[in-house]
Amino acid sequence: GDGLLEKALTALLGKGRRAVGVTGRARLSATVWRRGEAVDVHLAALGGERAQGATLFVGHQLAGTARRARFRSAEGGDVSIRLNPSGSSVSTVLPAFGGYAVLSLG
Repeated sequence: GDGLLEKALTALLGKGRRAVGVTGRARLSATVWRRGEAVDVHLAALGGERAQGATLFVGHQLAGTARRARFRSAEGGDVSIRLNPSGSSVSTVLPAFGGYAVLSLG
């Protein structure tokens, strides 16, 4: 079950701060790609659900001093959004999207 996967990931990755996290009603996958200073968070809505009202958290170790990001979705959306500092991360409420999207920090 899901509990076993979480335990396996904790064993591999440790219990430190997460680099990226997503909360919301829709099930989302979030994968981080880093090239030098550039950081992209690739998001996929799982199970055919449309993501709406999801909040993304990116740890300061990845986000650095970034306070703006560009959100592009497979549906054609392309908007600039604000990143809000919160503890050891920055966060933002993602625009609604279906399928796939990329959030580029910078």
